[in-house]
Amino acid sequence: MTEPLKEPTEATLSGIVRVQAAARPFHYPNGLVEVPICLVSDVNAFRTGRWKLDRFLTAVRRVLESAIARRTVFDILAHPSCLGVVDPGFKAVDLILDLVERSEGKATIVGLDSPAERARG
Repeated sequence: MTEPLKEPTEATLSGIVRVQAAARPFHYPNGLVEVPICLVSDVNAFRTGRWKLDRFLTAVRRVLESAIARRTVFDILAHPSCLGVVDPGFKAVDLILDLVERSEGKATIVGLDSPAERARG
């Protein structure tokens, strides 16, 4: 039997934004660069938390808007076998692209090499 949905509380959403705001790429002495991921992965939201898509989109929006305002990295973790099932219309991807497009140049879509290079200085 499937357990009931567990929607995130406002405290959970605010906490995700707060913790994510402190996450920064980190350059280790051995050359490795750690690029932090968005703390709400699709697996955590849909399989573990059993969130509905609209709550996941709310979390993504809030974290990305905070990252844009702070000029920090936003690295979404998504699995095709999870996100593709819950979000076959790619609403999460469309949301990210729309927010970046409307950021008036404050955000850009890049590969992981860009934040890694910035972390290396």
